[in-house]
Amino acid sequence: MTDLPSGGMRMGRREVTRLLAAVLGEDAAPMDLVVARLHEADSARWVMDALVPRSELMSRSGARREDFVRWKDDAKASFAHACGDPVLVTATFLDYATSIAAALDRGHGLITSIPASEIVGMLDRIGPLLPAEWRDMFARARQRV
Repeated sequence: MTDLPSGGMRMGRREVTRLLAAVLGEDAAPMDLVVARLHEADSARWVMDALVPRSELMSRSGARREDFVRWKDDAKASFAHACGDPVLVTATFLDYATSIAAALDRGHGLITSIPASEIVGMLDRIGPLLPAEWRDMFARARQRV
């Protein structure tokens, strides 16, 4: 939760994300929403909540490339259904970006047709703002692009 000093009013995560989307505008890129959300005081908790469904795959040492492709495809489908809801767009884009970073980190190469230069930009913008565990994974992924 984030405190608003002006009135002592507290806002939940959904409200914070909606406010960020309103400030950034309707045409804000999903990555911009994620970056803005990662600057909030409760961002570490938000990241953990958003990525908890992926923790089993991340802890599995023998995860195959196909597992990460399935994760990416699932995140991409969720993203498509999230359009119009900045809260879901933000969380599903983080999920999508993390699937790409995780595959790279595990040595499975690029699992998307997005140009490597754009992936580098994504890893460089999102990675440093993440909690340590995820930040380190994004940094290792960046070295493997």
